[in-house]
Amino acid sequence: MDNRRLILSIIELFLSIAAFFVVSLAWFAISTEVNTSAIPLSISGGVIEDYELNYYTYYDVYRYDQDYDQIEVYTQGFWNPIDLNEPGIYISEYDPILTVNNEYNNIFIELHLIYNISENTQISLDLIADSTMASNPPLDAIYLSEVSFIQFLNTSSYTLSPEGSNLYNNLTNDFNEISTSKFYDISDVYTGSINYENITLDANFNEIYIYFNISYDETRIESVIDNSQLDVNNIGTIIFYQDIKIVIREVEL
Repeated sequence: MDNRRLILSIIELFLSIAAFFVVSLAWFAISTEVNTSAIPLSISGGVIEDYELNYYTYYDVYRYDQDYDQIEVYTQGFWNPIDLNEPGIYISEYDPILTVNNEYNNIFIELHLIYNISENTQISLDLIADSTMASNPPLDAIYLSEVSFIQFLNTSSYTLSPEGSNLYNNLTNDFNEISTSKFYDISDVYTGSINYENITLDANFNEIYIYFNISYDETRIESVIDNSQLDVNNIGTIIFYQDIKIVIREVEL
């Protein structure tokens, strides 16, 4: 029996609220999109009292506004809602021919948790693939968890950063030394989950910053393109259905 009490229930962190993938191939374009909806984030009773979500791309800084349930971009000193046909943050294209063009096509996600505890408390953090989150996927749907690399970092280095600061370059340096995870085991068998070591919440503080780096698994992206049987004389679309959620639980020792 699981003796851990859910304190932050299923953060359905739409990693590609996060991602609109565009694949450029020779003289034609194949766009790969991620099927998403707005970010639902549910916080139940427990030590976590509040949260903030920020996103960093090479060019822009975004945040999720809880009050208005919308994504906003920081421009000219203000947070402005982004007007998209589909909710999402546009990131750079993926180019399977000129790989140098893929240098900045990742996105960093910052999860700022605010808590109130009287003694140190441990939480567990798992990424879970749940295909039931997808909206009307076809039987042969391809899911985001199948084609992504994910890195995780817990750091307090940027707590004093001015509002709207783009941490992309800083985080790029931080993540250079961190191993990459994916939803596959060492035998390359799809597992549907990524499990991290427990995190200790320090009672001397009241907040913690967690970062994720979401990037392409280039080998799998190219395999998808190869197997898609798209007509190269026409523009085609490959949709990656969003299925990743973050689950944080309090660990009862």
